[in-house]
Amino acid sequence: MKQIQKTFNYTDVKLLTEADFTWKRNDRDKAFHIFQLDGREYLILITPVDILRKLTFRLEVLEQGDKAKTSLLDTEFSIPERNITVFGFEDTKGNAYFLSFRVTGWTAAGYAGTEGGATPYVIPAEGPVRAVGEIKPPRLLKQVDPIYPPVARQARVEGVVILEAETDIFGRVQNTKVLRSIPLLDQAAIDAVRQWVYEPLMIENKPRGCVFTVTVRLQLDGGGGKPAPGEPLKITGDVKGPKVIKRVDPVYPEEARKARVEGTVILEATIDVKGQVQNVRILRSIPLLDQAAIDALRQWVYEAPIINGKPIPLTFTVMIRFALDGGKAKPAGGVVGGVIGGANEAGLVFTWERDDAKSPAAEDEPKPMKIEGDLEPPKLVKSVDPIYPESLRKSGVQGVVTFEIEVDPAGKVRRANSAGADLLNSAPPDTAQQAAQVLILTAGHAVQQWEYEPYVVNGKPRAIVFTVTVRFNLK
Repeated sequence: MKQIQKTFNYTDVKLLTEADFTWKRNDRDKAFHIFQLDGREYLILITPVDILRKLTFRLEVLEQGDKAKTSLLDTEFSIPERNITVFGFEDTKGNAYFLSFRVTGWTAAGYAGTEGGATPYVIPAEGPVRAVGEIKPPRLLKQVDPIYPPVARQARVEGVVILEAETDIFGRVQNTKVLRSIPLLDQAAIDAVRQWVYEPLMIENKPRGCVFTVTVRLQLDGGGGKPAPGEPLKITGDVKGPKVIKRVDPVYPEEARKARVEGTVILEATIDVKGQVQNVRILRSIPLLDQAAIDALRQWVYEAPIINGKPIPLTFTVMIRFALDGGKAKPAGGVVGGVIGGANEAGLVFTWERDDAKSPAAEDEPKPMKIEGDLEPPKLVKSVDPIYPESLRKSGVQGVVTFEIEVDPAGKVRRANSAGADLLNSAPPDTAQQAAQVLILTAGHAVQQWEYEPYVVNGKPRAIVFTVTVRFNLK
């Protein structure tokens, strides 16, 4: 980078990405590296032309736009031994970038005598071994955290991407394959893992490549991604899940009963080494029943999972069926932290109250102050966007949901009551009523998680009440 700054008179040059490419002798396969920058995707393609004698390659750089790819560079180059080749190019916005290439090593070192002098060549090495049984994955020496994609952050997408990584004899990651995908996060995980470096794996005093599994966790705690050192064992196929020793039956939600909604919610549950449910994820959704199923399952307790004599966390599938046989679920649930009331002429009334809202400390507080007229609500410091129900999005349903919320002195939402939902487009009465119910529930679950700046009156933070709206707009 210092040489680029000096040669091209740039004051600020930063490393954006790096990658390793490896070919066997006489290999002509095209290798590629993809990275994202400022919402655009760039593809670097390297094709060997003559590796053995001239170290010559074809270089292509493509930019992925909204509708098509644009070629930014297409040329051939050679790399002098113990030297670096540098190319400069501009993207479609006129930004300047540089690519530098150098030979970092051979799969196995060797030279063959030929007419005209010594020519480097690649000695075919033994293939990589898989880390199973007594062969353990190599030790990580250099770790690069993934960059959280802006699109995934905006969509509130997080989770664990599982990759299969292959290292070369130097411990550098050469190839990756996605085993468990989160589409918006896959490339960020791949770009990071390709920069990781491991301790070379030695077998019978010879370095060997290695194939093993890597888990990369990306979560919305400041935007960075962290590798997950020990993911729960996932139970799939015909293997039975652990035995339930405590089951809490959910209560059939009143709005679902009135809308005659029934069916089976399928969940993925993760339990810890004590059999306590730690995480729940929806695999098949019924919007008016999802939260009821989640709330019940979170209270279940299972037999402690023991594998090979050791307690381990487990992930498995749970099905909860709701049937309208007298209004009870089989098994069935409620809404996070509180209850949902009945329906009136204006539609569904959503009432939510935090579990600790009636603590002794809360009872000693002055009555919440209502913010109306010329008084402005406090600044919103944490906003959670509601998930637009896919069925309503496809049907073109838009709407506005209004809530009266109570915020405690610390700025957290203590209670939320809906004043109804207004649909912005016409629909048959039955369809409109159910659509409004789904929008109210979805918006309510988001509003519960909002946080505000404390509202200070005469130097003291006060609990306050005011009105908020949540919009579902397809634009």
